[in-house]
Amino acid sequence: MQSIHHVAIFSASYAATATFYREAFGAEAPMEALQPSTIHIGEAMLHVFEREGVPADWSPAHLHHFALRAEDIDEFAAARDRLLTLGACSEQVIDFGERLSPLATDPDGGMVELLVQTRERSALPFAVEPHDASWTISRRRTSSPAPQRADRRRRGAQRLAEARDHLA
Repeated sequence: MQSIHHVAIFSASYAATATFYREAFGAEAPMEALQPSTIHIGEAMLHVFEREGVPADWSPAHLHHFALRAEDIDEFAAARDRLLTLGACSEQVIDFGERLSPLATDPDGGMVELLVQTRERSALPFAVEPHDASWTISRRRTSSPAPQRADRRRRGAQRLAEARDHLA
């Protein structure tokens, strides 16, 4: 085996999902929903099945998250800035030793990890926190991610609507 070919997800709104991945990661996505719609993010592929009334959560599929790898620290920092602008992630960047990573939430509540392989830490344009698995797990359990994700989705939907109005 060489790699994962694609990840397939359900989405309550293909338009919101496609816009999010275009804006955050420069993805190429069809304008209209197909079944599935293929979203290309560099060499990675998402197959998106639009299903009205699908809960905004990936847990029924038991998918925790997927990760997108940036080529270098500049691409990583630019994508992280776009995620922050979309309200899709916090300021936190986790230092996993050989890689750095923030966690983001897409419009359907799915977790997307952005990562970059680097050992360089001297001139980063952001602060990093060392990885502590017990802290990460306990924080996820106690920080009530569902309301935070719902709030991020609302903010993201508002920004997308404003952007569309501006373009119209």
